[in-house]
Amino acid sequence: MLDRSDRQGRQGSSARDCRVRVNRTVLAAILRVSLLPAAMLSTSYPASGMILDYLEPVTLDAGERMQQALPRLANDGIRVEILLGTAPQGARLVVDDSGRMLVDWQSGPDMAKETLIELLVRNADSGELLETRYLLVRREPKPVTQPVVSAALPPLLGPYEHQFLQAGIQWRFLLRPDASDSDTVEVMAGELPDGAMLVKESAGGYQILWTPADNQLGTRRIVLRANDRARPGTVGEATLLVSVEARDKAPQRPRPPSTELMPRIDPLANQVISAGRVVSMRVTASIADGTAPVLQVDRLPRNASFDINDDGSRTFYWQTGDRDQGEHLYRFIAINPDNTRLRSWREVLIVVGDPSRNRTLPIEPPPGVRE
Repeated sequence: MLDRSDRQGRQGSSARDCRVRVNRTVLAAILRVSLLPAAMLSTSYPASGMILDYLEPVTLDAGERMQQALPRLANDGIRVEILLGTAPQGARLVVDDSGRMLVDWQSGPDMAKETLIELLVRNADSGELLETRYLLVRREPKPVTQPVVSAALPPLLGPYEHQFLQAGIQWRFLLRPDASDSDTVEVMAGELPDGAMLVKESAGGYQILWTPADNQLGTRRIVLRANDRARPGTVGEATLLVSVEARDKAPQRPRPPSTELMPRIDPLANQVISAGRVVSMRVTASIADGTAPVLQVDRLPRNASFDINDDGSRTFYWQTGDRDQGEHLYRFIAINPDNTRLRSWREVLIVVGDPSRNRTLPIEPPPGVRE
């Protein structure tokens, strides 16, 4: 171990061994203005001396508590002690169960934009001040995630293809309004033909059921309206043309075959939840001729499933945990089974806990139409 005269004798031997004395007040002012790393301004010592590693700046929101571990101490046999110099009220040094020394500070609601905490390192035997370091704490408000609120747009109905029926044969027509929350949407039909009924399904959609009689041949217009109870005054409207042919005459259907029909995936709402909560979303889709589309999701997180339901829909179920915190974008895809090149997809943003912790995106956009 070098004594003080040996240290002074070696100061000119190299730039690394040069002692630089900087007034603390001046140093604090420089740090506040230029935000230069503390290591560029601190005093250096010979290799046999004690060195306290560079202190990285810390970001903290007003009102949050900080417990910042101090970096490695290299004392080469010198007994040292660390004390707080200039520091905000309530700041202190503590030692945790593992023996690490921490700077503990509960910031207040009026926390300054930048706060300097001065750390003094001195020889425990002689009391000589060996080194001064500064921990820079910057106030940085955490991002606040706001639930995604859809615009007050009317529910979308249609457009629907011209329907061709045959007398005596039951007709079923599925209606699913395109709205962010189908639970608050009510569908009404004006001037239904005699014997026709509009029935609400337990899954949230509607069906028109009708077995036309022999005296009901011809073409009719059925006006459909969708009203969103959660947004008064937002009404969607569509017209459905229905033609009934005689029993002995096959109905003419000038519509494309199922191999040319694009599937349609119903709207899905974004989710904002706390870590540990469950995400459960029912995913539904349809094809105009009644063919059941195939439903897929681009990927499944840990502890998640995408199981099929009795009606052909699927349920995305995810039991989140602390390690799932962040923003996650998932893509749900509906595929025409008769022509797999025909597909549509929707993306859903799921925010779990702190959105700044992680961010995941779908692998790549698939071919098809984004709805």
